[in-house]
Amino acid sequence: MALDTNAYRKSVLARLLVEPGLADPQTGDPFLVCAVDPDADDATAAKQLDEVVAFWNKERNHPRYRGLAAQLVGRRAEYQSILLNSGARKAAAQRVRIAHETAQADGLAVLDDLATRLTRDRGGLPESKMDTLRRIAEHHDVDAATFTAWTGRHQVIDDAEAAPWDDAVRQQIRRGLDELATLEHHRPGFPTLYSLLSLDHDASPAKVRQATDELTQINAGARRDRRKTLLGDLLATVKTRLLTEDGPRRYAASLRADARDLIRPEIEMLAVVTGEISAEDHQTLVTALVGNDWGLSVTDAREIIRQVATQAGAAISVPVTTRDIIVCGLCERPQTETGPNCRYCGTALHLTCPSCGTQQPAAALRCGHCGTSLAAYRKTFAAIREALELSAPDAERELTALLSTAPDARIVRDALARLPLAPPTAVSAQADNDAVRLRWHPSASTGEISYRLSRQITAAGHEASRGLGRTASTNFEDAGAPGGLPLRYQVTAVAGDRSSAPAQSDEVLLAREVEALAAHTVRVGGAPAIRISFRDPGGAGRVAVERVVPGADPQPLRTSADGVVTDTSVRPGEQVAYRARVTYQGAGQPISTPGRTVEVTVADLPVPVPELWFSPQSDGSIRLSFDSPRAGQVQIYATTGPSATPVATAGADVDVIALGQRSRLVGTGTRRIIDRAASGRMVYTPVTVVGDLAVAGTARTVIAAPPISALKGRDEGTRVVISFTMPPGVTEAAVRWRRDQFPENADDPAAVGENITNTKLEISGGLAIPAPTDGRPLFIAVYPTVRLTPAGRPVPASVATTLVMRPAR
Repeated sequence: MALDTNAYRKSVLARLLVEPGLADPQTGDPFLVCAVDPDADDATAAKQLDEVVAFWNKERNHPRYRGLAAQLVGRRAEYQSILLNSGARKAAAQRVRIAHETAQADGLAVLDDLATRLTRDRGGLPESKMDTLRRIAEHHDVDAATFTAWTGRHQVIDDAEAAPWDDAVRQQIRRGLDELATLEHHRPGFPTLYSLLSLDHDASPAKVRQATDELTQINAGARRDRRKTLLGDLLATVKTRLLTEDGPRRYAASLRADARDLIRPEIEMLAVVTGEISAEDHQTLVTALVGNDWGLSVTDAREIIRQVATQAGAAISVPVTTRDIIVCGLCERPQTETGPNCRYCGTALHLTCPSCGTQQPAAALRCGHCGTSLAAYRKTFAAIREALELSAPDAERELTALLSTAPDARIVRDALARLPLAPPTAVSAQADNDAVRLRWHPSASTGEISYRLSRQITAAGHEASRGLGRTASTNFEDAGAPGGLPLRYQVTAVAGDRSSAPAQSDEVLLAREVEALAAHTVRVGGAPAIRISFRDPGGAGRVAVERVVPGADPQPLRTSADGVVTDTSVRPGEQVAYRARVTYQGAGQPISTPGRTVEVTVADLPVPVPELWFSPQSDGSIRLSFDSPRAGQVQIYATTGPSATPVATAGADVDVIALGQRSRLVGTGTRRIIDRAASGRMVYTPVTVVGDLAVAGTARTVIAAPPISALKGRDEGTRVVISFTMPPGVTEAAVRWRRDQFPENADDPAAVGENITNTKLEISGGLAIPAPTDGRPLFIAVYPTVRLTPAGRPVPASVATTLVMRPAR
């Protein structure tokens, strides 16, 4: 098909002037610019490109397009490289198609946003706005077919304004509605004929007729008075005017005319004084018009203000950022939308559409997104208003019942939250020995109620308040109450966000006893004494400790500055008793507790172990022996290593718990203890323990190793040859001998000896010891050696295996 040059000039060249980016061969739309079909073959594409290039050359003389035409001719080679290469043409077509789909989706999103706002304000897409919407669609690359399909998904309404009713008719209706509301003491009033019939402003003629007939029948049986006359006149107006074919449109126009009449004096005054409508005045007027409940949207109100201001010759100053006016569904008061809840009654300003799930203004007649009627919400708000006029208990009962039928329980819960809960009653506080026990009668309110508790200290200088948590019960035990201080308790009923006034108990004082009272023997000046310990009950109490003596008066004990109580007048084996009382300064005379008592037998002081003996066992363990203590038992603690030291100095009092944390407890006994974990250099510290007392004894260092075995000798006259077996892991032994007795240790200066390795011992078949035949015995000791560090020299063990050769006869 030949190129339509006129259409090309209007649809392509004109567009390129405002969107030059489309002419870029790599990122623009070469098919649009060159009038080439993306699905054309190579020959067709070449023909179409030649035609458009020829037209570009002609347009180089056009006064408007000559610059653009010259640029396009200059890019001919770039277009050819894409459009005349099947692979490049296919890739470019895919890129352009994706870009077009993306742009069209973005354009539809813009249209959807506009449709949502128009439907919310106007109930649909006004016919007068369709040409503008079509131009917006073209600008955002939405083609005509897609725009038509999009339009079919929305309701297009005829927004041409009908002629309003005569001024006299409108004034008569307005006066009748106002007077009837006054006679019936109807708080919201009757803003329109629709509200008189309890209908929404968009109610169908059938609903209007049904409501009119029902109200007419009710009025017919009413007593003849001014109210009956007014209502009859208004119902007649509905039948003769509102129920005609164009009645709803003319009544809507009449309400807008009423709105113009309402604000005209104010605008004319502003026009005379300042010549303009300030942004603040404009917002006030919008709020007033929307709040009249005449069915006017914010958009309607702004248009009415513009019309009147134009007639009055006043300019309108609107702020750059404007806030929408929203009407509360419950209290029906208009306001700028500054938060999620009504500034006057606290109700949520938006509700959820039951059909599409979008958020809509709570006072809306229908959903601005899907058009669903929101009449059920209006009925719920009306029921809430009626309930809130009742007494608090009756209102709570009505609202609780409404929770199960409301389309959105949130708005009912908001109303319930503004009702105070009935407080609990008869709060009592009873002080026992160790706690204050609270009881109260439950709240008279319905629903799931819990109780928030708090404690107040009322004594001068000690004032404090502390929360004690919540409970669903009607009793509570305060085990942490301080002793000796006057206390009051507050109990508050709580249900969700609702709470009652707090109910308060009488003042109570808890006389706490001491806790964890204990007595144990200690050493004071080398003699036994009794140390009394306890946990202070806290509060304002003073603790006094006395020794209880049968048949005599108690003996008070002095408490040191650091709070320690010690009785030094005791003897070992004596059984003594002590009582700790707490005295509180109450509102009048001091109050003393009965006290708590502890008995204890005075223990003997532990005596340090003066000496430890040790000997190896066949299994490699070390047996540690000592004299039995006069009282108590002995615990042995071990430390190990080249630099190990005793855990305590001999004769020092020690804490066995602390010792166990920094050393190894070998065992407990009265004569001997076996250490089966001995290895290397060991330092053993004996600790004598009697009751709570412990004293360290004399420590002993032992080099532990498994013993030498199979030690035997062979007498060869002038010498003795010995052989033995070294334990596993030992590679060297220290052999020592004397002629008068066994060596005292491997370092005995009177002994003679040498060290021998297991290799040399095996090669030599033993160790030869010179021994003249002088009739004297030969005392031999063989010590296994251990290395205390990997690089250290072998050290002989503390215990040897012994052998006597040539014993005396």
